Formats: sequence, structure tokens, C-alpha cells
Amino acid sequence: MPRSNKLALADEYIELEKFLHVYSTCIWKIPEDDVHHPTNVGRRRVAEFGVAKALPELERTIDDVLEEANDWPSEAVKSYDKLMRQYGIVTLSEVRRTRSSRFKQILAAGLISNEGDYHMVESIATECAHSLSERERDHLRLLLTSFDQAG
Repeated sequence: MPRSNKLALADEYIELEKFLHVYSTCIWKIPEDDVHHPTNVGRRRVAEFGVAKALPELERTIDDVLEEANDWPSEAVKSYDKLMRQYGIVTLSEVRRTRSSRFKQILAAGLISNEGDYHMVESIATECAHSLSERERDHLRLLLTSFDQAG
């Protein structure tokens, strides 16, 4: 694997690991020094198998986090995003925007079908505005407006 790809994988792993570390510690209340803390498990996997083989396992855990957070109310997401920004870590909204299969399904369907999805799209539109293109912001606003008018 070329060096630039290895660095990109390492950067992705580090970013997701930091996110999972705070989530595991603050939300799941797993003590940082616990051998079963996902960060500690992941570091053992990296040491044993390398980043390229450990990353898919980390990604599956992140997918579980996203699934768990699907039903969070907007205020909880905003509060958690604020915490993550204080740590200088990627926010839940940003991880949802880039990794959530549910968010991708909503975009593909062009339809928000329930309150949980509405809150997810709303938090992404609000919290990720700086990383969205104008076209993406317009699309999310249209989805939100359509749901509001249908309700």
C-alpha cells in the first residue's frame, strides 16, 4: 500500500478512535482504564494486526454508535456535538453526515419519513453547515421544509 494511503488510513483511524473514546467514556460510562474500553481493545488490535485490519472493526463499532444515536432528540445531539468540539474531535453530526447509512437512505429517497430522521437531518444541516456545499445545504433545507409542511 502506498505511503499516502497508509497515512490516510491512520488519520481516519485516529479521528474515529477519538470520537469513540469520548463516546464510550461519556455515554457508555466505560472507565478509560478498563481493558474492555473500545479504545483499549482497538489499540490492542492495531498492535496485533495493523491499522488496515483494525479499521473495519472500528467502523462497525461506529455504525453501532450511529444506530444507537438515531433516536436522540436534537438538543441531545447539539449538546454532544458541543462537547466533541470542546475536545477538538469530530462531532456526532459530522460522523452521521459522512458515515450514516440511514442518512444516505434519506438523501437517496429524497424524503424524511419520521421525527427521528427529521432530527438527524436538522442536526446535520445545523452543525455541519460549514462543511456542506450550498447545493447540499439547499437539499437538506428542502427535505426539512417538506417534512414540516407534510406534518
